[in-house]
Amino acid sequence: MRIRLALCLLLYVIALVPTGPNVEARVLATTSCTSMPLTGVLLLRPVNSIGTALRGLIAIDPATGDRIGEIDVPLIDDAFPTALPGKAIAISGNELYLVDTSDFSATPVSLGKGNAADLSPNQVQFRGTAGTRFMLFGSPSFDQVYLIDVQLGVATDLSVLIPTPSPDSPVVLSFAAVTPDDAHVLAWDGRHVYVFETENPTGARQVDTGAFAFAPDFSPDGSELIYSTSDGPGSGSTLILESFDGSDSQVIRSSAHAQVTLWIPGGRTLFVDERTEDGAAAGIAFVLDLETGEETRLISYSGSLTSVQLSADGEHALLGVEMMGGGDWSIANLATGDVVDLPQLAGGKALPGLYADAPWSLVVPFGEDSDPLAGPSYRGVNLDTGEVGRLLEQSPDLQFVQQPLLSSDGRYSLVIGQTDSRQTLWLLDAEALQATQIAEGPTVTAQFSPDGCQVAVTRESRVDGFSSFAVSIVASEASTAATMAEPYGSSQYAAWVR
Repeated sequence: MRIRLALCLLLYVIALVPTGPNVEARVLATTSCTSMPLTGVLLLRPVNSIGTALRGLIAIDPATGDRIGEIDVPLIDDAFPTALPGKAIAISGNELYLVDTSDFSATPVSLGKGNAADLSPNQVQFRGTAGTRFMLFGSPSFDQVYLIDVQLGVATDLSVLIPTPSPDSPVVLSFAAVTPDDAHVLAWDGRHVYVFETENPTGARQVDTGAFAFAPDFSPDGSELIYSTSDGPGSGSTLILESFDGSDSQVIRSSAHAQVTLWIPGGRTLFVDERTEDGAAAGIAFVLDLETGEETRLISYSGSLTSVQLSADGEHALLGVEMMGGGDWSIANLATGDVVDLPQLAGGKALPGLYADAPWSLVVPFGEDSDPLAGPSYRGVNLDTGEVGRLLEQSPDLQFVQQPLLSSDGRYSLVIGQTDSRQTLWLLDAEALQATQIAEGPTVTAQFSPDGCQVAVTRESRVDGFSSFAVSIVASEASTAATMAEPYGSSQYAAWVR
């Protein structure tokens, strides 16, 4: 899972809150889209002749464009695909529904006294969640966390299973993630680390026994967990490794500084950020081999290590350091410790960054001119080679305020630029170093298919003050990106299920 590496460990997730429903599993492998067939089911929300959304969902076979069914459900506000084929979670007002395209049904999911209106699979709160059967939904204030059994359509409020810090204070789970084997949920309430069993979530086991614990993470197979303990600010930290059932607990490393860890994909090695807790912000980052105890130093830095993106194979990392007056970026070889500086990325933010292990990264400009010759640009980074390519220059005539959406491997991204009256959508291909304009209208929205090889685009048109909407499919491959399928009538995109 992607633990935000910020100086203030208690509030490290608040600052970055991406939007949109693209939540992927922890390790995101590269997908070849050459000759990939259109699969899954496209769920569309019908609209009437003047552009008003209607109740129900329309199920479309994306390979043929045929309507294969209709689902009776109240007006949908949002819908989220799941890792299980044919299933999605939909929100309508205060209610949550399990949508199943195998029988075109929508079944209410009881939240008890909870309200579904503000719930989402927040990418920050649930970074790195890796379950297939189980999914997490939470509120913007992190005081509601529901574990959804997508197979059975059952929700469990995890927040009520943890003791409150005081009678008047709610439990705030700023981090929770399902393990890859679907067996457990690992969570952190800002002070202690907890483990829940997904099959019988009737209570929570507090993992740590000290005054303060932070930065929990789990192994790629979901059998072990790592976390840091401390007696408080300035007291140093100790890394603890144990099995999820609480056995085989062992001290891995002690330090006079804070230690924040990320489990590197594919083995038993950790990325460790060891940082000062007083005085000038500084630290070192290194790889710790749990089998041998060997440490491979990567960088020493002044400032804060605020972004770490690991490649899906666990061989490389993109590192971003913030400091007064600027920042530094580099690519590190996690096996050898070799580091290459990437000065052309200064003044940008990497996506998916901490929130997924992917072979590509999109570096988004902050809005100031990062290049005096060409202006701020979106750049793609190949984590395996360290190559950086310029993809799209921000036009001064457009505002780029929406969070870009990425395909599961990070190769493709969707960027929207807008004026007061129109929006323009680009598809960026980091491998082909190409940006293709694929839609324009008063409003444009888009989402990737589950495999990232297609894009479902909803485009608005206006005639005599009335709006109409049409959904089309665009291939992600740059060579065919300008070709749109015939639109699916008057409708809006809801979800693309596997």
